[in-house]
Amino acid sequence: MALSANLAVNSSCTAYDNLKMSKNVEFVIFKANDSNKEIVVDFEATLGSSQEFWDDYGANNKIVREKDEPVEYWNMRRMILESKEPRYAVIFIQYPTKNKLIMIFWCPGYSVPRLKMVYSSTKNDFKNRLEGIQGIQQCNDMDELSYAEIYKAYSKA
Repeated sequence: MALSANLAVNSSCTAYDNLKMSKNVEFVIFKANDSNKEIVVDFEATLGSSQEFWDDYGANNKIVREKDEPVEYWNMRRMILESKEPRYAVIFIQYPTKNKLIMIFWCPGYSVPRLKMVYSSTKNDFKNRLEGIQGIQQCNDMDELSYAEIYKAYSKA
């Protein structure tokens, strides 16, 4: 199905369903493909992979882990920031009584204007394709992408 700005979702994207059904997936990062015509999976983190990465490289990584930030969220945030381009990510945020499936739209100010336009014009259509999303958070800088901000934004929703 084509989305705004002629961006389609790759029909073979099963990563989101695996995450939603808790099938050994921690988070999924999506991006526009090289021709900016289709949304594809950029990275699918398998269960335990974030902890392994943290154990091996976390202390020496440039992206500092926030206080109380789950390692899965840190790894997702690290990968989004290292991409240096807009991204969509989907992750469960754990609250005391319930987990919430949140879509994060990362669109930093330094991005190429054409990419910002493509991602911005597609985000709502893409979110609607992902059944079960309980919120979408647009983040344009590192403060907005912080775990504390995301957690706070959906703690009462």
